[in-house]
Amino acid sequence: TCTYAACNIGFNMSDTGTTTRTCQQSGIYSGSPKTCSPVTCAPITLTNGTLSGNCLGNWNDTCTYASCDAGYYFSSNGTTSRTCNMSGVYTGSAKFCIDYNACQAFPCSPNSTGCTDLPAPAANSSSGRVCGPCTTG
Repeated sequence: TCTYAACNIGFNMSDTGTTTRTCQQSGIYSGSPKTCSPVTCAPITLTNGTLSGNCLGNWNDTCTYASCDAGYYFSSNGTTSRTCNMSGVYTGSAKFCIDYNACQAFPCSPNSTGCTDLPAPAANSSSGRVCGPCTTG
């Protein structure tokens, strides 16, 4: 009799196959074998930014949100480093790179007819927006 007890760390046992198999008179085991497969998480990606570490989704890989491209900044929520755990899920939560809104951060004069936020990689400064013409003086 052969019983599949567990897989090595970093591997999960398949739901298919027979947990306990018996060697029959024919010399062949009953049932079908269990298999152990590597634990994986979905790869982490970051639009408009750079990751560092191991981000492909293998068990125990740690991925770090390193930086955002020029004209973007990290979301305040999310975890800086995340690790693929035994459940096949990354610890923590995702961060995102957000386009600076220069009109909000650097408002135009109240006499301006409006503000247009320039798309990234415009800087997080008054140069990242265009103010409309003045309505008075």
